[in-house]
Amino acid sequence: MLRLLIYLRTSLVLFGDYKAGIDIFINAHIFTAVQIGLDPHQDTPVEILHVVLLGFIKYFWRDMVRNQVNDEQKVLLAQRLNSMDVRGLGISKLSGETLVNYAGSLTGRDFRVIAQVAPFVIFDMVPDDVFQAWLALSKLVPLLWQPFIEDVDEYSVSLLLNL
Repeated sequence: MLRLLIYLRTSLVLFGDYKAGIDIFINAHIFTAVQIGLDPHQDTPVEILHVVLLGFIKYFWRDMVRNQVNDEQKVLLAQRLNSMDVRGLGISKLSGETLVNYAGSLTGRDFRVIAQVAPFVIFDMVPDDVFQAWLALSKLVPLLWQPFIEDVDEYSVSLLLNL
């Protein structure tokens, strides 16, 4: 961004308008990136937070809470979430009422936890095909949420097996 501003300022001083600076910037940087083989659609990593947690998990959870469970099941769902032993996940105790009552206003952190615990609390509340989808997502999220991958070949195989 700083380079673009420098080109624009230089363009204004030398040519009296910004358009020349934009043209110079595009020719110098964007076309060069395309010439060396940069494809932003292929070379940009998928952002796990927005695509998976705030995408699939968010909408699955919100749909389940709003459309697939009745009021009695919501109470049971909150109780199950409250009673989950999450010590192994390295997080604080879950607030089931918050996760159920505010399903449309949760954060990525909440959805990361939901992705891990959902199969244990919804198993008898949703149709089998929905439960199977939750199981698949619960297996996929920890695989995708890796800060560092030591063996890319082994990781790729594991990822393909769980897709």
